[in-house]
Order: sequence, then C-alpha cells, then structure tokens
Amino acid sequence: MKAPHLALAIAILVTATGVGIISVDHVRGQLTALEACRAADSGQWSEVLALTEGQVGADATGRSAAECRCLALLATGAGAACIELLEGILDDPRAEEWAPNPTLAVHLIQTWRDAGRSHDAASLAGRAAQNHPDDPDLFYLELVTRGSVENEEIVLRELEARLTGRRPRELRMRTTLANRHLLRGDPARALAVLGELLSPDVENAADVTHWFDTRGMVLAWSGDLEGVRRSYTDWERAGGDPAELRARYALTLSLAGLAEPDHTLIQRLETAFADSDGLDPDLRERLVIRLVLTLVNADRVEQALDVYDRARPDFELAGLSRAELERAAAHRELVRLPHARRLGTLRFAIPDPPPGSALALSASTPVDGEYEVIPVPASGGVVAQRALGTAPLHWVYRDALGRTRASGTVSPIPGEEVDVEVSPGRPREFSRADLSRPAGDGRRRVALILLDGADWNLVQYLRARRELPFLDAMIEGGYRAVLDSDPPFTAAALEAIVAPGGSSAASF
Repeated sequence: MKAPHLALAIAILVTATGVGIISVDHVRGQLTALEACRAADSGQWSEVLALTEGQVGADATGRSAAECRCLALLATGAGAACIELLEGILDDPRAEEWAPNPTLAVHLIQTWRDAGRSHDAASLAGRAAQNHPDDPDLFYLELVTRGSVENEEIVLRELEARLTGRRPRELRMRTTLANRHLLRGDPARALAVLGELLSPDVENAADVTHWFDTRGMVLAWSGDLEGVRRSYTDWERAGGDPAELRARYALTLSLAGLAEPDHTLIQRLETAFADSDGLDPDLRERLVIRLVLTLVNADRVEQALDVYDRARPDFELAGLSRAELERAAAHRELVRLPHARRLGTLRFAIPDPPPGSALALSASTPVDGEYEVIPVPASGGVVAQRALGTAPLHWVYRDALGRTRASGTVSPIPGEEVDVEVSPGRPREFSRADLSRPAGDGRRRVALILLDGADWNLVQYLRARRELPFLDAMIEGGYRAVLDSDPPFTAAALEAIVAPGGSSAASF
C-alpha cells in the first residue's frame, strides 16, 4: 500500500473507533477515497472519476480524493480541470499548510510559471518542498522559482541550511545547489556545498554520477587540475566505469578549457571517443560534438569534417551541419585577410525615390556599429564600399518620414561590384517609444537590460527597420556595450557587473 493511501487507511481506522464523534457518512467518504486512489494506482481512470465525483474538498479526505481525481483528469486529457480543482482547494483556509503530492505540485508550479504567476509558483514550491523534504525535484523548483522573485543569495543559504547529509536523496539536492553556485561564478562555494560523498553504495547510481560530474566541473572551473584528477580517481574507486570516466574527464577539461601538460584537449577527446563503444549514446554524441568544435577552433578543419562525416550516420549532432562547419572555416580564413583585400562595391538601384528618402546600410565592424544613413539622390543610385565579413550586410530603404519601404541582406565580393535592385513596397508605419518620466523622487535608479545570446547583427537590423521602438529608445538614451563573459554563463556575467571583484555585497 502506498504511503498516502496508508495514511488514509489509518485515519479511517481511527475514525471507526471514535464512535459518536464522526458520522458514518464521513467514514464512508474516506473508504470511497481510499478505493478511488487504489483504482488510480492501477490506472483505472474512469472508475477514479466516478468514485471521486462530489467527494473532493479541503478536508483531509477531500484532499486525498482530489489528488487521485486530478491524476485521472491529467491522464484523460483534462489538465485544465485538474488545475482548477487544485487551485480551489489551495484557496480554502482549511488547506493553508497543505500542498499536493510531488507529481501534482510540480505540474501546478510549472503551469503557474508558464502563465507568469511567478510569486504564486514560488510560494507553492516553498510549501510543497517543506511538506515533501525528500523530493529533489521540488527542492530544485523551490530554488529556481523563489530565486526568481526573492534574493537568490538568501534562498540559497536557506536551502543549504536544510541539508543534513542523512537523507537518501540529499546528494542530488547538493548537486542542484552546487550547479547554481557554479552558474553564479562561485566555484569555491559550489565545492563547499557538494561536501563529501556519503555511502555511495546506498545512493541512486544516477545521483552519484551527477555528484561526481559536478564536482569535476567545479574543480576544473577553479583551475585545479590535480583536484580534477583526484576526483575522477575517487569516482573510479567508488565503482565508476573507466571508459565512461575517461569520456566525462575529457568533456570536463574541454568545457572548462583546462589544459594538461602531457595531453592536448584534442588528444583527450579523441582517445575517449575511440574507447566509448557501448557507452550511453548521448554521452558519445557530446564527445563527438566537442571534438569537432575543438578541431575547428584549432584550425584543423579537414579533420573536423572527417570526424563529422564518420559520426553523422550514428548521431543527430544537433546544432552542427557540414555547411556550417565549412562556413566557419571560410570565415576564419577571411578574418585573416587584410581589410583592403576584403573590400567590394555595392550598387543599389532604387526606382523613383521621393525627396528625403534614405538608405541605411550596416557597417562591416564593429558588431554593434551604427548603420550609415545615406541620402538617396533623385537618380536612385547609391554606391557604397564594404568589406566581406562573417555575416551578410543588412540594408533598409526608408522614405522621408522614416518609414521602411524595403530591406534585405547582401554580401560584398572582394574586388568586385554587386548590384542590388530595390523593390519598394507599401510604407510600414511605426511608433516611437515614450520614455518620459515624472520628476525624480531623490532615489537614483539604474536599469540594466541584458540581451542574453542576442545577435547584434539582427538587433541592429530590426532597429533600422523601426521594429524595436522601446529598445531603440533605451539604446539612444542610455549606454550600451557588447558583453564578453568568461566563464560564458549569464549568471556569472551579471555577478561580475553587479558585484565587481566577486564581492557578494551590493554594488551602487
């Protein structure tokens, strides 16, 4: 008998002995709820729905019936009804401390997060994690949901204080916290929260793998090569498969960019992949991808293409294509050429341009460079020189009112002329963002907008087309820069901005 059902059965027994205190109808309701939940265990969803009809509520019996009914609703495609049912119970004062079972709690928290109800999701995640302290999924959700609406540093310390080292699933929880600290650019604290591996023989094998994998990555990002080696030796002593450990060791060093004096990263990846037959296919695919990318970065493009071609029949290699690798190689050759040898001429032909129209043309460099706005003469001919770069150039043709009439891309050909025929369409209306604000209240405020992973080529193009009015106004009236982060994690980049030098104190 499952634990929730056992608790309900005990409650029924207690009720049955309390003659004259609880009505017979109440006992009957408890028995019906227990029968419904047994039906849910065997997937008899129609029976569950029939038995729980009119039996749900905010009391203990009604909540048990509601959980089993909700599982049946989810299984039969009525997810919205399940959410409505749970929300109704959570709104009842009698269920103030209650949270549904972990499966339903995770579903409801994720649903609220997707709907933008971040504070509600965070509140439920905290309550559910307290009610089910051994569930690592709820532990993770509490971290990410509360961390998005509260001070993440305080949340992290609170969660760390709950770890005792005695619970079976705690190893995974420690790994969750360590990964968060690593993303925040704090490998020392990540290592501290990982602690020591306790009784690996009684832990879930996957949890042990994640713990060791995370510890290796933390030590690698700390630059501690000897620590990484010792950690993988410990892992092998704890029962790790040597071939798998060689693969994970090579990936760890590669991702952290940590070099060894006796082996190159390419040698490590090649050896690991050669010995990887029989390992998890996802792990082998990660090895191939890292090997291909590392070879390209080392200008060994032909070898990278050879590895790609041999691996492609066996792996999807998501995110990689032969054409992309060839372009990357061509671009690397391109940037080595002097600027003058990359120059080409662009000739735009615009029919019947009205007075005041202009052509906005992107710059070759820098990546966030402003567009050159060139007035269009009555002849409609515009000539410009640009250097061939790693991305196509963008152009936008606008009328005297600044409305976009045509736009496109073009790639210069070094030493040659490229003709561009412009075909104007109907003017595209646009609006300007109003960033006016009331008088100051004596408090200084700074807003930072980080375009995570944004391609400035596209951002600038959309600005030139008047499609990002708010962002355009923010850029025009503020300061901007292209952010280069090492390590390449968003959280680490923001930490470096808000707290320079690694200080945890706020920066003003």
